[in-house]
Amino acid sequence: MSSSADSNLLGPVNAVVERIEHYGLYLREGERVILVLIVDISKERIARLEDVFGVGQSVSVNVLFYVPERGVYKGTMIDLVGAPS
Repeated sequence: MSSSADSNLLGPVNAVVERIEHYGLYLREGERVILVLIVDISKERIARLEDVFGVGQSVSVNVLFYVPERGVYKGTMIDLVGAPS
């Protein structure tokens, strides 16, 4: 992966939940891994992500930027249709 993301890779996409951690979700969209931190999932408090999401579940995410140090894209689900409120 290059050190900067091509701008056509950013924006809304459908991705699949690959891993659930206490701090957020790891999503997969093709070859890309997208990290969505818990504060970027919903405006409302979510106590346990496992109660709302499941591995393999399809979700909508807005890809914001690439984090070269981590090798992942950063995303948000807030204000997207189909995201938890």
